[in-house]
Parts: sequence; C-alpha cells; structure tokens
Amino acid sequence: TPLFFKQHALDVSLVDSVALLGVATAASVKMAQQQPKVVWPLMAPYLCWVTFATALNVELLRLNPDETAVDYHKVKKDVKDATAKATGKAKEAGSAVAAKAQETADKASDAASGAANKAKQGAAESEAATKKTCSTSQAPPVVA
Repeated sequence: TPLFFKQHALDVSLVDSVALLGVATAASVKMAQQQPKVVWPLMAPYLCWVTFATALNVELLRLNPDETAVDYHKVKKDVKDATAKATGKAKEAGSAVAAKAQETADKASDAASGAANKAKQGAAESEAATKKTCSTSQAPPVVA
C-alpha cells in the first residue's frame, strides 16, 4: 500500500493490513455460505497473501521501530511530562487542603479550650458562692 511503500508509516500500514484482512475474511465467509466451491479456491490465495503481508509488516515494524507515522518516543515523553506536572499540581492542592484543615482544627481546638476554661471558671465561681451561702446561713437546730 502507499502507506507502506511511499510513506514508510509501518504502524499505520499495519492497522490498514489488519483491517483489510478482517474485511476480506468476513466477506469470504459470507460469500462462502452461498457458493463455497467457487469462493474458497478464489479467496484462499488472497487471504494467505494478506496474512503473509501482515506478518511481514509486523516483523518490519518490530525491527524498525522508528519507521512510524507517530513519534512514539515523543508521545511517551509528553505523557510522562504531563503526568509529572499533574502530579505536582495535585500535591500542591493536597498540601493547601491539608494546611487549611490544620488551621481549622487549630481554631476548633482553641475554641474548645476557651469553652473548657470558661466552664471551669464558672464551676469555681459557683462552688465559691455555694460555700459562702452555706457558711453565712444558720443551720436549723437539730431536735433529738
């Protein structure tokens, strides 16, 4: 195909060959349901040739990984860079959320400590008032 011989795009050519093999096989099976004695002698050599060409394309692509339409090394590097950038942003966002949560927890802790201190102070004042009331009041005489 022109993809293989002119553009040297082995990856795209492989996709093309596999698609052609699939369509040819499906068409052969469909036509063979009606006239198998006519279809198989005509289509079998073609299917064998397309299978062989696809196998050659696979091997050439394996031996020449740089003969592709897409620069997979660049794509891999771009994906790696984008992943690192996204990871960095996620870490920053996580740190910001953690700092805000710590700040909120500190405020809640301070508020709870203040409330506890007020409660202790109120309890102490109440106890002092009770002692004062009890010490100044006269107890009724005990009758035996």
